[in-house]
Amino acid sequence: MKNISQQVSADQHLQLVLISVDPIRDNPERLRQYCDKFQLDPRKFTLLTGDSTTVYSLMGEIGIQTNIIPADSTGKNMGYMFTHTNQINLFDRQGRIRGEYGGSMVPPENISEDLEKLN
Repeated sequence: MKNISQQVSADQHLQLVLISVDPIRDNPERLRQYCDKFQLDPRKFTLLTGDSTTVYSLMGEIGIQTNIIPADSTGKNMGYMFTHTNQINLFDRQGRIRGEYGGSMVPPENISEDLEKLN
């Protein structure tokens, strides 16, 4: 997503929204730390989380699959791993999905070109 933001010209309207698919662990402070760690420009990036019901409902609406894998099947360790679909969605200004991409597999310039078509 950061690479995509660097491909887009300054005059293009772009808001990159990252939604945590792990609302149990990710709170606003953790999202701020993530933003700082990866040096995401807060003028371009919005990081969101919410309660589990809302987040999982949204994931279902946009076709992102999630899976929680217990780290220890004995139940002694309460940790877990979280997997999710590697997906980027491009929305137009009316909130309609105009493109779906294979996350880290899509060249940033492909999304940038599609974005130019929407503006």
